[in-house]
Amino acid sequence: MNLYEKLLMQAEKLPSGTEFMISQTYGEGWKEIPAKEKIRMGQRFLTEVKEGRVPGILFQGLREGRTHSHKWYLKL
Repeated sequence: MNLYEKLLMQAEKLPSGTEFMISQTYGEGWKEIPAKEKIRMGQRFLTEVKEGRVPGILFQGLREGRTHSHKWYLKL
């Protein structure tokens, strides 16, 4: 299983009504993923969610963080 497939699997397991960032969803091992790969996964996830290819997940928008904005999602 590749890194992106693991992300999709973890998002699918979330309880309905959960708001999340992909780093929270991914869980163990997120810190070890190279930054460029995290960025690629984040962009792909956002694109696929907006296109409706990730069932049961909605993009909620950006929220300011300490250093930059974070993408927030909602598990339906």
